[in-house]
Amino acid sequence: MEKIKARYLIPLEESKENEASISTKGLSFVYTTFSEEQKSLIKEQTSKFLLNVFTCYESEYDDGDGPSRSYDSNDFEIEDLISLSSPAYSTNEACADIIISQGEFKGVILKARRWGGNGWNNYDEWWYVILYTDGTMLGNNVSNYCFTGSSYSKDKETTYTLIKK
Repeated sequence: MEKIKARYLIPLEESKENEASISTKGLSFVYTTFSEEQKSLIKEQTSKFLLNVFTCYESEYDDGDGPSRSYDSNDFEIEDLISLSSPAYSTNEACADIIISQGEFKGVILKARRWGGNGWNNYDEWWYVILYTDGTMLGNNVSNYCFTGSSYSKDKETTYTLIKK
């Protein structure tokens, strides 16, 4: 499957469309395209930001001395993100789309998730998170995976932050 790079979203009220592509927290967005000139201006704006993905891994064996922890932090260029509309596949790359309003880069929208259980994914829920360029956020920007087995458990917590370069 071919990866689809991050796509542009505008508020539904700024478009001629009648139906939203993404709706969350009382906001509605629709996918759109821009001219090459507009894309160039948007890329200039997005180049001043990164999406930071910080992950904490914790694992514990019942016969061990306690949990072991490790951390990973990756910064992704906004224009290099994978679109939420991209076909499903396993990736460590950040997946989000770019919010544009009044012709300006306003932030990104991504999916966060909480899932896990005892090997059968007993629970699995997701929600949208909007990270704005002014530092505000709408939604919970932390994803969590938890596995609990008979002699081993592991947790993975991922936090998404839009940062200015």
